[in-house]
Amino acid sequence: MISVRKVGDFVLQNLGRIEKSRESLRRNPAGTSAVHELRVSTRRLREGLLFLSEAKQAEKADLLLKEVRGLNRILGQARDMDVSVHLLKTEFSAAHRAAAAFAVKKLLRRRRRFARKVEKALKLYKGIRFAPVLKKMVSAAGAGNERVFEVLKERKRVLGRRLGAKPAKRQLHQIRVAVKKLRYDLEVWSGAGKTALEGRIEKLKYYQSLLGSWHDYEVLQHAVDRIQRKLGGGERRTWKKGLEALRRGISKREEGARREVADKMLRESRKLVRDIPV
Repeated sequence: MISVRKVGDFVLQNLGRIEKSRESLRRNPAGTSAVHELRVSTRRLREGLLFLSEAKQAEKADLLLKEVRGLNRILGQARDMDVSVHLLKTEFSAAHRAAAAFAVKKLLRRRRRFARKVEKALKLYKGIRFAPVLKKMVSAAGAGNERVFEVLKERKRVLGRRLGAKPAKRQLHQIRVAVKKLRYDLEVWSGAGKTALEGRIEKLKYYQSLLGSWHDYEVLQHAVDRIQRKLGGGERRTWKKGLEALRRGISKREEGARREVADKMLRESRKLVRDIPV
């Protein structure tokens, strides 16, 4: 039996983790590791709050959920820029040295400006003020687990419907989001007392990594496209050919990552989802 109370304890733990990562990021708004840690904690908190939506004072949980979503959105944009810079430096600097260095310079300039948005979002986020209300919700919650099963069954149903043979890019985005949500839901379930889920969670993490690698190349494509659109006359004459060649190189990596998803994930993922015990 998975109690709402145990789910609530898991939510409170992640609320505390968010505060620690938030303070670290406030000291260094351009920090990449703190962005990642904070995104993971906010994602776990978001999924945990869904299980409390039928508890007493659930409207308070909904308000916190709204704040967490806003913070997560800003962090996601920061993370995309950080990953694009990393990929350019590690995977494209040899074959496209000058163009990759130019793109890194542009992205880092944008990232430094964006750090102010991150800093502002961290100041506006006041999630910890909900801790007393959440504690009351948790202490007053019953032992029923109907809501837990309801959410997980819906997640399974959505992912099962998304999975298909060689889906288009749009479907891959939907599968990536569905895998991410189911993974974090199972972490909530595992953290609330359900054992024997570690193997399935690890497999979903692996799928999430495959899909994430593909998505990172696609984000990098968009980043380079944006740089190309904003080139001035002099820059355009200097960098047009180099950036186009870089863009073609990124496109090849994206296509390869997409094939890897089809080869390593889609063939076996249906069985994994079907076998999750809910």
